[in-house]
Amino acid sequence: GYFRRNMAGEAKKLADAVLEKEPAHPVAAVVKAKLLKRGGEDDEAKAVLEKAVKAKPDDPRLLATVGRLYLEQKE
Repeated sequence: GYFRRNMAGEAKKLADAVLEKEPAHPVAAVVKAKLLKRGGEDDEAKAVLEKAVKAKPDDPRLLATVGRLYLEQKE
């Protein structure tokens, strides 16, 4: 969707709006983290994901994204 159409700014606005209402929303957290990572903001991406994981520790989307982020940082 948004990533392929170069609509990153719009995607970030939507993710921020959702996270404002539901701070641990898994999909919004993953989208925002991916956008932050793409922009070179790895620490901010990690913070967004860690906050969401604390609220929803069993969400597979969050866990998979956190795992990828940590693996990429070690390379």
